[in-house]
Amino acid sequence: MDMNHLIKMQQVSCKIGKHYLLQNITWQVKQGEQWLVFGENGSGKTTLLSAIVGYRNYTAGNLSLFDSPYDAANLLEYRKKIGWVSTSFFNKILQKESVLSIVLSGKTGTLGLSEYIDNQDILRAKQLLQVFRLAQKKDLPYKMLSKGEQQNVLLARAFFAEPEIFLLDEPNSGLDFLARMQLKRILMRMANQRQVTFVYVTHYPEEIPPIFTHCLLLKHGKIFQQGAMRDVFCSQVLSEFFSQTVEVLQEKDYFHIRLQEERV
Repeated sequence: MDMNHLIKMQQVSCKIGKHYLLQNITWQVKQGEQWLVFGENGSGKTTLLSAIVGYRNYTAGNLSLFDSPYDAANLLEYRKKIGWVSTSFFNKILQKESVLSIVLSGKTGTLGLSEYIDNQDILRAKQLLQVFRLAQKKDLPYKMLSKGEQQNVLLARAFFAEPEIFLLDEPNSGLDFLARMQLKRILMRMANQRQVTFVYVTHYPEEIPPIFTHCLLLKHGKIFQQGAMRDVFCSQVLSEFFSQTVEVLQEKDYFHIRLQEERV
């Protein structure tokens, strides 16, 4: 049985002036796959996710979501199916909005409250805030929270609508040790028990939970390599990627990249 395409990009580019943020991205994500997007700072990872969720216009190519052509008229319907976490994006927009309001906005995928919020929605939002240890701060404005707390608000927002796909842009950013362990357990449980797909962006290998089936390597806005996790996230490929000999070690719950010891 052929799997549905949740994301399909064909020769997608994002350009500002003469500068490419993304260039000729051809990539597809099928239902049930779990994708790691790995690259250094400035490689285009956040731009990639922003284009998918409709907050960054692409300047060339074709993008389809859920086996349907990308259409601005259907954008809000797409966003209901996508849980997006990105402090690098939301911190530029959210300021005075209350914690509870932000989580509730996850129902429609908008940046503000919908008129369709009911008591059940409020109850669910409060339950999520309890899970992410923010129950006592539900009425505080976003800007008064710590970086880790802001990240947890966005995670609660993403989980609110039980989306089909999660776009997680550096989800561990600002989280303390307990919060990181909690998030890893949640992701592993959801990947194993639900028909949900993760696209997980990071440049820290030690933060990668062992749930991923595929890997996309981005470098300078271009695809360096993509494919099965075992074929891409390995010593040979990453040595070429970093232009330096490295060894990829996979422990039970995380990865580690070790530089080859230099001899004097």
